[in-house]
Amino acid sequence: MKLNQIFVNTVRKTGSNNAKRWLMVPGKFNYIDSICNEKNEFKIPEDSIENRIILSVHDYTPGNFCQNLSVATEAHTTYSVKRLKENDEELQPLYEMYTSKGIPVVVGEYGCINKDNVTERAFYLEGMNRIFRKYKLVGVYWDQGWYDRSAKPDYSFTIIDRETGEPIEKEVTDAIMRGYFGTTEDYTMLVKNTAVIPMKDLKVSQTSLDMKVKESRTLEASYSPDYTNLPEEEKNETECNDVVLWKTDNPLVATVAYGKIQANGIGSAKITAFSQSGSASCEITVSVTAEQAAVPCNDLQLKTTEYSLSEGETAYISSVMAPADTTERLYFQSLDESVVTVSPIGKLVAVGAGKATVKVCTTGRKEKEVSVTVAAMAVEKVVNLSLNVYYNDNTHNYFSNEISNDVISVDKNGQYTLSFDCASDLSDAAKAAGVSDLNKVTAIYIKDYDVATGKSSKTPFSACQIRYDKIIVDGTELTLKGSDYKSALKDSGIFDTNDPINAWDGSAVEEIKVSNNTASFSTIASPKKITVTFTLNNMCFEGSEPEPTLPPENQEPEETPKPSDTVKKGDSITKGNSIYKVTSIKGRTVQYVKPSKKGLKNIEIPSTVKISGKSYQVTSVAANALKNNTKVQKVVIGKNVKTIGKKAFYGCKNLTKITIETKNLTLKNVGGQAFANGSKKITVTVPKKKQKTYRSILIKRGMAEKGKVIGK
Repeated sequence: MKLNQIFVNTVRKTGSNNAKRWLMVPGKFNYIDSICNEKNEFKIPEDSIENRIILSVHDYTPGNFCQNLSVATEAHTTYSVKRLKENDEELQPLYEMYTSKGIPVVVGEYGCINKDNVTERAFYLEGMNRIFRKYKLVGVYWDQGWYDRSAKPDYSFTIIDRETGEPIEKEVTDAIMRGYFGTTEDYTMLVKNTAVIPMKDLKVSQTSLDMKVKESRTLEASYSPDYTNLPEEEKNETECNDVVLWKTDNPLVATVAYGKIQANGIGSAKITAFSQSGSASCEITVSVTAEQAAVPCNDLQLKTTEYSLSEGETAYISSVMAPADTTERLYFQSLDESVVTVSPIGKLVAVGAGKATVKVCTTGRKEKEVSVTVAAMAVEKVVNLSLNVYYNDNTHNYFSNEISNDVISVDKNGQYTLSFDCASDLSDAAKAAGVSDLNKVTAIYIKDYDVATGKSSKTPFSACQIRYDKIIVDGTELTLKGSDYKSALKDSGIFDTNDPINAWDGSAVEEIKVSNNTASFSTIASPKKITVTFTLNNMCFEGSEPEPTLPPENQEPEETPKPSDTVKKGDSITKGNSIYKVTSIKGRTVQYVKPSKKGLKNIEIPSTVKISGKSYQVTSVAANALKNNTKVQKVVIGKNVKTIGKKAFYGCKNLTKITIETKNLTLKNVGGQAFANGSKKITVTVPKKKQKTYRSILIKRGMAEKGKVIGK
């Protein structure tokens, strides 16, 4: 509670939007009991603004079903209405003490691990979300990111594939949505293997709205059940359990939730009401005009209309409305979010090199424009790494991260070694607490040293893989579970391996025992030193070409014949209808830059191209390669392409056919808006096994959602 009060006071003192924003605070350990049991004497922190505190709890009850790594008994793998009633009783005090009184509560973590029991998990999750709805709680499912359904079971919490954005088991995610957005809070009649009766004839109370900024309207949806596939005797006796969901195509103008539309800015937006099953939908056109302000703004002034930033830098748009007591407000819009984004309070974030316009508007239609120029950030092509040990030691009451003094610099693919020695690497605080060995840890992992010590916020890699080769503890070599590569980067882009030792997500070695979410070494009593030898591969610095990939098993590559002395790295080469740039002499790779002739309708980016009698792989497509090319109609992308630059095919309005032969593309290696602002009738042919993944990548990088992606 003391920490909660310090947190609230500190944030409020910084002013600006922090003086009024919502703040979330937990009880001890995020336990429900910690804020609901009067014995704990929990108090909500005092605040300078009323009604802006959210309470946070976690809920993994019952632990034997939700968390324990066991399938030994039915209690560990099955669920029932009786057990849901126990969840109900646990959550009810949150309603009685808080949400019924208007104090929001977020269940910031809940979930259940996979034990090859998809039906039981779906039943539990639908029931829990009905209870959340009943008690006005918001549940946030804990999804850790990795999964391996080939393991039987994999004991992962993950329900969404991070590469594709698609559900792993749609039955599970549908259950969550149905439970929370459905029409009933009663879980007592909930059944397993729920059969969804889809809806038809979905209609809303209005299909067009004229609104003023700040105004809100709530639409009512009506529908009827579709009994087409039901036996005659079941018709008219089975309720429609499909769910109505809502979305907007322009949140700057209007947002929507539960049918309530909020007008945010001047313009038009399309609101869609649709069934979860996909059986029905309808659209609502919303036109938003200026509000009738009690005190209109008669003048808008900007301190400056030009900003120069480097990638990653931020700035605030400084604006003044007159008179000072105007009741109008400002909203902001970036016209090119691949260059700069802008928050609702005018914070500019430089995303990529280029120039963009940001509009500053009052809700009464006064408008100004800001020009933002973003320079490419100079990337230092070296990353410092060290071993980290995160202690979770109840014996010594020590819970903190320790960073090794053994720091290495990496700049290319290869094998490296790091160590952590308690004799030299433990901090004074750890020693004072009595910590002396490597037991009782949450994790031992490799991390970007500059990020870990606060010198930087991001690792300058766009890709990097790691494989553990040897792990030695106090002179004893441990047993590795596998020898496959995995990404060394988290979704945030930070080099953080999460292992080889991890009490939550599994360790890379056999000799680990886990108890109460802490890991210890099972074969070494008081381990003092760990040495990790590992190989980095597929390393790629931001804005650069990938390092030459290591051969299998890290063997030395065969000697490469020297190309002609007339060819140098960086040379621009014209071959046929294309211009290439040489990116590596030793690795013999080139980048496709752009067509060498204007007006070409068919463009092939080949797998290889011959230069001075030598074969070079075409491994990348340059940024802006075909930007705003309105002549091209068909493109083939060869099998060796690994990266596609920003806006490579942006604005190709007549490009209706693309064939992608490469299997190497990932979301991180396809630049922002690479396929944006193109034809809505586009058809993309891709390798069959990549159809689902590539469709997700293409849409996230701007391809029209109506475009077709065909596997072949």
